[in-house]
Amino acid sequence: ASYNKKYGWTSVGGVVGTFSGGTHTKLYNYADMNVVLNVPNASWNEEPFSFGGVAGYVTNVVSEIHNYGNLNFSGTVKSDEPTRISGTIGRGSNDATHTYTNISNSGNITIGGKYAMYSSAAKYLYMGGLVGAIPETAVVTIQNGFVNSGNISVAGEYNFNSGSVCIGGVAGDVVAETLTIDGTIVNSGAISYSGDWDDSGSRPAVYVGGIFGKSVAEITTTVINTGSFAISGDYSTMDVGGVVGNTTKGVTGAKVYCEIEAEGQTSAKIGLIAGVERTDTVIASNCQVGGTLASVVVIPGTPEHEDPNSGTLVPGTPDTYEKVSYPIDANNWFKHIYSTEVTEDVATADGCSLIESAPAI
Repeated sequence: ASYNKKYGWTSVGGVVGTFSGGTHTKLYNYADMNVVLNVPNASWNEEPFSFGGVAGYVTNVVSEIHNYGNLNFSGTVKSDEPTRISGTIGRGSNDATHTYTNISNSGNITIGGKYAMYSSAAKYLYMGGLVGAIPETAVVTIQNGFVNSGNISVAGEYNFNSGSVCIGGVAGDVVAETLTIDGTIVNSGAISYSGDWDDSGSRPAVYVGGIFGKSVAEITTTVINTGSFAISGDYSTMDVGGVVGNTTKGVTGAKVYCEIEAEGQTSAKIGLIAGVERTDTVIASNCQVGGTLASVVVIPGTPEHEDPNSGTLVPGTPDTYEKVSYPIDANNWFKHIYSTEVTEDVATADGCSLIESAPAI
């Protein structure tokens, strides 16, 4: 489908664009969806965009919502609001009480081709296997857990002017501090990011997590991530975590077994639980972790120069790249649970243990 609109919200879903009020249950999408959104003129009015495999926008209670189709999105968006994309529900409404029960996605989610956002403000892209974003003023309850097995890929050429990209196996951005999770949340889908930003704007901050990309909510129930990460491309900063990329709260009872590999223009912050804390003390407790952390470092080349002995011109050499792996050290959990830039005065790890294989899902 191709959408070329000048005014208003755009909410696209495999079953329905918007669920407004009431209870919605037993909804399934099996169709592959390819959405190209066209905003050919940057002077057009602001147009927020939400895209979900089942529903683009939800205001209330949903249960037994499942997506099996692959989703692909490209095009241009003009909005001061974030763009939200997910396997089942693009976004929930603010100032509402949401209950999500028995939600799953097995379709792959891809942003490819040319993607641009026009706006005078910073731009934000939120992608999740199940929900693009959980809004700030909503009261959200997740019952019987979430399960995502679809892969998430952000690739192609992009035009952002600062802002951020939040990608989570379950939800991209969680700003609702009133979040109740009753059940297990699972992600087994791989996440890859290789965005190539053009030179017309500042590169964004990128937050990637196996469960949540960025979150202010505390995680106190079982979350399981076995999905791997492959991170490259352009970014101003990168936080990558097996559970959450960037968080202010604690994580209890997580089970993580994955490979996280990151490379780029600046050093990525990577950890099996969290990439980096934001402001508050972060505590990981009773977590089971295993897998591999790796980053690609740049070894600078040499410029063309004159040999001091012979006086001949010596050709320069290009930069080279080397993958550096961090083996799991059973005696030093801290440096694997969080990135090496997180210090023990702002984060702690208690009661965590090593696992040598992926946990049962």
